[in-house]
Amino acid sequence: MLRWSFGIVGIMFFTSANADTWADYTLMTNKLAGMTNLTPSYWAWDPQGNNTYDLYSDWQEQWPHPYHEVYKVQDFNECPVRLVRLLGNYNYYGSAIKFYQYRMQKEEYVAPDGTYDVTSYCGSGGQHYALFDVQQHTYVLKSWGQILVDNKLVANFYHEQRVSPPQSVYNPAWAGDTIRTVPAIKQEEKFWQQTFDVNGAQTFKGWVLGSGPVDAQGKPTGAAGGYYGRVNYHGKGKGLLWKVDEINSQGGTTTRYLYDTWIWQ
Repeated sequence: MLRWSFGIVGIMFFTSANADTWADYTLMTNKLAGMTNLTPSYWAWDPQGNNTYDLYSDWQEQWPHPYHEVYKVQDFNECPVRLVRLLGNYNYYGSAIKFYQYRMQKEEYVAPDGTYDVTSYCGSGGQHYALFDVQQHTYVLKSWGQILVDNKLVANFYHEQRVSPPQSVYNPAWAGDTIRTVPAIKQEEKFWQQTFDVNGAQTFKGWVLGSGPVDAQGKPTGAAGGYYGRVNYHGKGKGLLWKVDEINSQGGTTTRYLYDTWIWQ
């Protein structure tokens, strides 16, 4: 394995030519769709070239649904390590479909050896969503950012993710083949947002997934505390949402599993 220093001595990322990647578990490089055993819960990857991948999810009657997220894998000429960036998403803004651009204000990478500023080294254009090369240690990515439509602020947000090394996860609902236990990356999430309407009036402010400490203005501090509201397990060779635990504020959990995948046109 190789050690990358990310521009500051001591920050640890691991990669090698033979290392597993985020794509091996999410199957983002394939034109692949999947569905879980609880509906409506679907996803579909649509590779666009230039290391960019569209992700459609949770559509119902309309396909392809206008809502989709745009991910890009940064290569080494953009950042000292390979990161998966969430550039934004397409959705309705009023009656028109618009691009919701993610602009980061602050991002932290919390590793076993310390906490480090990501935005200073890999830019503010899009949320740094995950390390592309699968790590053998647990890490946390904390992201404070804004969402813009036509350069107009429509939301502030905080997204925290704790990503753990692959572990064996059993899926009793899987119908794609006979293999129901595979290595899976564990991704825990909490998400806060403050949204505004087309006139700039606040429409919502609070936690959407999980919870955590907030400051005097009600904005997340990123300090320890609260709980992760969703736990995703992405199965190697199977795809997104091999298993998903959704946790409510009372501690109750709803679990769903990936049921099948298929190539779509």
